[in-house]
Amino acid sequence: MCPWDDRAQMSGLPDLTWVDSPAALPHKLPAGRFSVVDVAFASGEKFQQTQRFIKEHGGDLAAWVDHHKHDGWVDYLSDPRFVLVPNVKAHACPELVTPEVVRRVGPVTRILAHSDFDGLMSAVNWLRGGEPPYPEANEDARAADSPGRGHHMSARGQRIQDALEEHKERAHTPERHALLTRVALALVDGAESSELTAQLDELAKNAVKVTQQAQALLMRGREEFPGLFVVRHPSNLAARLKKQVLLLAEEQARVAVVVEGTTPGNVHVTAATFDESVDLSHCAALPIGRSDFRFVSKIQDAAPVLETLAALARG
Repeated sequence: MCPWDDRAQMSGLPDLTWVDSPAALPHKLPAGRFSVVDVAFASGEKFQQTQRFIKEHGGDLAAWVDHHKHDGWVDYLSDPRFVLVPNVKAHACPELVTPEVVRRVGPVTRILAHSDFDGLMSAVNWLRGGEPPYPEANEDARAADSPGRGHHMSARGQRIQDALEEHKERAHTPERHALLTRVALALVDGAESSELTAQLDELAKNAVKVTQQAQALLMRGREEFPGLFVVRHPSNLAARLKKQVLLLAEEQARVAVVVEGTTPGNVHVTAATFDESVDLSHCAALPIGRSDFRFVSKIQDAAPVLETLAALARG
């Protein structure tokens, strides 16, 4: 346990546990009621892991709040512990963590949250009894998690978002999670230490370089089908760089696609869209993600996926 976890305990706040992916939920948590925020159900065969986690923790699972639409939701919609609203309606998860929800659930000893800006703000809302840490916080989360839908991020939110994304690329998991906890507690307190301020400022400054790299990659892309802008790269891209490329490419056509790799059996395809009339979950060749962002890894050839996406883009 890091000192910042100790601080949370000393202050009487719930412990924070950060989850990097739906399949990375802890196998077994210490006894005590807990909530889960902004963590999707795992896709495909790994959905069994989600089901097992829910069953094994029984009554200790006090709440699960999420906006990543999943076919498995149907089994839990009648369970009052689950607040499940699709992304098309809730563009970010923090807006679902309301005073009413936190009050109804009651005290918890731990919060499990997705380890991104959206998850961070969801956890902070919970720690603050359902109230955002600053007026623009929920809107900042929408801008971060659902870009291209008319949301605008404040300078305060952009600094935190850029810093966390930059840190994610260079730090090991324990360090990343420790920084998320430090930022969360600072947001709850309403004040940063001088050390944290210096770290976030430096990280945010370095983040500008990734945007420049993404703009260079965008220049290599083209609209391979009507409504489908494709950027190809011979090898895997860093996750943050790929995200930035997709954001820029989504401004070029209804659907943006990044294709990584050229070797059969090791091709990766990621698609994203700002257009709410396009539901990428209808593309069976992209099994993982949500309605506006989906991907598939290690396939033989990107062509069949692109053809299916092109049909969706045509409407």
